[in-house]
Formats: sequence, structure tokens, C-alpha cells
Amino acid sequence: MQGHTENDEARKSSTNERLERHMAWKRDFFRSRSPPPAIGRLHRRQSGHMGGAPVHITFRRAREIASHQSSPPDAPTTPPEDEEGRHQRWLRQMGEERARRSPFTDLQIRSNAQKTVVMANLHLDTIEEDVRRFADQFGRVVQVRIVRHRQTGKSRRYAFVEFGLTGEAKRATTYSKKKRLKGRPIIIDMERGRTEVGFLPKRLAEAERYAHNGTGGDFHENPPSQPTKTSVSGPSTMVKSVESNECDDDDAFLNAILNS
Repeated sequence: MQGHTENDEARKSSTNERLERHMAWKRDFFRSRSPPPAIGRLHRRQSGHMGGAPVHITFRRAREIASHQSSPPDAPTTPPEDEEGRHQRWLRQMGEERARRSPFTDLQIRSNAQKTVVMANLHLDTIEEDVRRFADQFGRVVQVRIVRHRQTGKSRRYAFVEFGLTGEAKRATTYSKKKRLKGRPIIIDMERGRTEVGFLPKRLAEAERYAHNGTGGDFHENPPSQPTKTSVSGPSTMVKSVESNECDDDDAFLNAILNS
């Protein structure tokens, strides 16, 4: 009995000793740091007032003087062009384009008119490969040609796409609503330059009407949508009436761009 008591006392004393060592280590480990030494008040050197204009004003004035010295002293100034002069220049430009227009003898036009569609409202950065990938959803694409300006080479924002079958071209015009390419809604219609007798784009038709009547109105104004739509298939001509109430605002807008 006495042996058990001695063992319990020894175990208790050992436990208390370990607990005291742990508490001492804990106090040393979590001891707070001493505060940093005081630096004292900082005294900044006071700089005197620097006079004169800022650097950017001086630099801008120097550039103005240099540009004034480099420019010719007697630069001819052209008088502003009036509205009548702009109309006449526009008529001359459209007349030259009308004289150059020959869709039946143009060597760049080699596609079949019955299998060719016009895709308008393209983005300026659109290339032929983009149009080809877009048109592949309607059928097999044979040829793609984006119309560009003769002098600047910039895109006129419409292209001619030839499909392998006539049904594929008609499918493209039927299911083209709400189709977008590079964020822009694409307008697709059958080619009418070689299928409709006397067909002219909107800009050429407006110029001809202005030349005959003397009043062309606003050249950028969209004309009202026509109630009839004419297409030619082979030697015969088929006329299909389209009610104006069946066309929504998007169709009228796309129709106007397509004729431009």
C-alpha cells in the first residue's frame, strides 16, 4: 500500500514539473517585443519657389513655333464647296461608275447568277475566308468575292457568294434572318444584277433619278420598301408580290442596304 502511494506522488511531481516547464516556454515564446526606439521629429529642407512656366507648356510652344516655320508661308486655301457643287461632283462620280458597270462582260464575274447570292452589311475587316466559313452552314461554297474600292482597296461591305446548287442559294436567303458575322446582321439576297432587266443599285438609281428630275432628295435616305419583288429565272420572268405588312423593320433596313 505504501509502494502505491510513493508511485503516485512521484508521478504527480513529474507531471507538475513538466507543466511548469511548458508554462515557462510558453511565456518566453509569446513574449511581446520591445517598442522601437524613438527617432524624433523629422526636419525637411524647405525648397524655394521655382518660377517660370511648366515644362509641358514650353514644349508645346516650341512645337507650335517649329510647325509654323516648317509650313509654307503662302499655302493656297480652297473655298468651301457648296451643296450644288457636291451634287454635281456626286453625279459625275455616279455617271463614271454607271459607264464602267457591265455585269455581263465583267471578267471578274464568273459565277452562275442562279446560284449566286449577295451578302451585305459586312464588317470592314471581313475577309473572304470569314465569308466562306459563314456561308458553309447553308451549303457547299464554290466562290467568294468581296467587292472593294478601285482606288483605296477598302471593302464596300458586300460580297458575292456562289453555291454549288441553286437550292443551297435559296436556302441561304430563306434562313439568313438573325444571322451575324463579327457582330453585324448579315443581309442575304439573290443576285439581281444579271437576272433582272434594267436593275441598278440604289446609288446609281438615285443618281439617274436626280439627273432626270433635278431633285434627288437626301442621298443617304433609305427609299420606301417596294411592294413587289421581281426575279428572272432563265428566259421567263416571274413576279412575286410581297405584302408590306409581312416585312418588319429589320427586313426593310436590310432591303435598303442591299440596294445600295
